Amino acid sequence: HIFYQLLAARPTFLMQVWKEGFKINESVEEGGGRRMAWPSDFRYLIRDSRYSIPDGQDSVDAVPGMSDSKNWISTQKALQVFGIVGEELITLVRALCVVLQLGNISFGSNATESAMPQSGEYAVVTSDIELKKLSSLMGVSTSMLEDSFTEKIHVVRGVAMKMKLTPDDASKACDTFAKELYGLIWNYLVEKINIATDATRTYSSERSSQLGHISLVDMFGLENFPVNRFEQFCINYASEMIQHRYLTDNFKTMTDEYATEKLRLDGMDDLQMVDNSDLMELLGGKIGIIVALDEECVRQGGSDSMFVYKVKVVHEMSSRMVNDRHHGAGIFSIRHSADTIEYTADEFMERNSDQMTHDLVNLGCQCSNTIIKEQFSKVDKLSLAVSGARKSTKDTVLSKFRSELNKFIAAIDKTQTHYICCIRPNGESKPLAVGQKETLMQLRAIGAVAATKLNKESYPQNMSTCDFLKRYGFLYFEDIKDIDRMDPSAVK
Repeated sequence: HIFYQLLAARPTFLMQVWKEGFKINESVEEGGGRRMAWPSDFRYLIRDSRYSIPDGQDSVDAVPGMSDSKNWISTQKALQVFGIVGEELITLVRALCVVLQLGNISFGSNATESAMPQSGEYAVVTSDIELKKLSSLMGVSTSMLEDSFTEKIHVVRGVAMKMKLTPDDASKACDTFAKELYGLIWNYLVEKINIATDATRTYSSERSSQLGHISLVDMFGLENFPVNRFEQFCINYASEMIQHRYLTDNFKTMTDEYATEKLRLDGMDDLQMVDNSDLMELLGGKIGIIVALDEECVRQGGSDSMFVYKVKVVHEMSSRMVNDRHHGAGIFSIRHSADTIEYTADEFMERNSDQMTHDLVNLGCQCSNTIIKEQFSKVDKLSLAVSGARKSTKDTVLSKFRSELNKFIAAIDKTQTHYICCIRPNGESKPLAVGQKETLMQLRAIGAVAATKLNKESYPQNMSTCDFLKRYGFLYFEDIKDIDRMDPSAVK
């Protein structure tokens, strides 16, 4: 919501940040004159007449019942807590403006309407005014911007070859740069927050090594939309991995203990129903869906439909894979922990491929915005290190995503974890309304029902041998002093 909040900020602040972009010159057909920018002026935001500013109003709220202007003030105060004020705040907001403006760059063919299409047809920027705005905002020339989006350099046997892109590929390259930039801005904020909350800054090096830490992680739940694509698959994979970790932390030790003691609990069956070990194998196993997608991305002539076909054939017997003859060639369904989700695999391969070329990374490094320049410089150093160590491999979005998840789980292994599970009471976001079926389904999915049954049937207390001897030892030993002399490890 940051973009909508930004557009609802005070005009004096917006003019200070980016006068050329936030002050719009209306055409004669639109009534002429100048006005402040609306969300509908940017392609990446909602193009809807409902989000245009009505006459007599200064702003409009993108979400009914929420004030974007008030939320922007709250956001500013939150950033101020972590030291992002003054010029640094303006630099951060300008970086966000670059993301917005990238969506307004349009591409077309070099072939004019009067000219016959030729095999040498390539992409050119057709929005010169928008390109100049972006050039001024980023501090790089319009020619460098156009070359970075419309050309791609291939290195063949040590020789660099420049290749022109099609209008569609140029548009995708521009969108890829915008997505990468937005992610790097997020990384910048995380770094600032971690630095501001780092207790080691106020302690000596000797004492800082003895400090512990408290980390808060807000995890997303399963996403199930009318059309679910690659992004939903990534989010749901992460959600299932956290769900697996949650079940392991809360129930695995207990069930293993009861299995060792050969004790039977009525809640065990319910726990097996929410166990997603087989699902994790389907998604991330050695022959799982992620491996299949990565292999199809590397294979010459690979396609989304072939990826879906291979997944269905290999995992035909999996209880988690839905076998529906009515599915199209590019559709597959998975029985997740909370719901059955249907995925549309169109553009899975394209979105899984890392399209951040060296030209785009170099463009970010040349930017005059210090936040953009520093963040892309880190990407450039990392890409050089990776290319030097793994020249024969091709990293994909999913492989990087899974690597980050594994690091996250490794960090959790070193901590004492506590979980707070949030339940959505209804799907309409209405207050004081609880949908019983929807709520019960969520409670079952997170294992709350199984946990309740297990706690009901299991022994309410787990005492150490030493505590048990002190409390009940007098029932066995004639002399209570024998209890103190007893080695607890020798008691069976």
